Amino acid sequence: MPISRTQYILKLIIIIKNFQCPCFVLEYSYSALRKNQLHDISLMTILVKLFALGRELIGKNELKIQLQTGATVQDVLDQLGQDYQDFSRLSSFMIAVNMEYSETSHVLQDGDEVAIIPPVSGG
Repeated sequence: MPISRTQYILKLIIIIKNFQCPCFVLEYSYSALRKNQLHDISLMTILVKLFALGRELIGKNELKIQLQTGATVQDVLDQLGQDYQDFSRLSSFMIAVNMEYSETSHVLQDGDEVAIIPPVSGG
């Protein structure tokens, strides 16, 4: 099923933002749009949960981001760094994917929950 022009443009904006696509990719994509050959562009939605300092730096408890299928936890972190400059101030944290501690190389699936857990102290 071909996608609409609006869907294509939204997906292309996300891809450009995430991967800084060179111009030749845009030319190919426009050509594919004209031929309705864009079935293979797929995105997934990831729920990001933020705690403590992470929540303070971004200003939200959670947010949803869209990434290209096959993205990793590192891609989530990179996207947060691009969208929220203050996020880089969070230098130490643990990552959990679907409530299990994970590495940044973990490949995500659509609908996964990524929790960013900074160190906490107290008594």
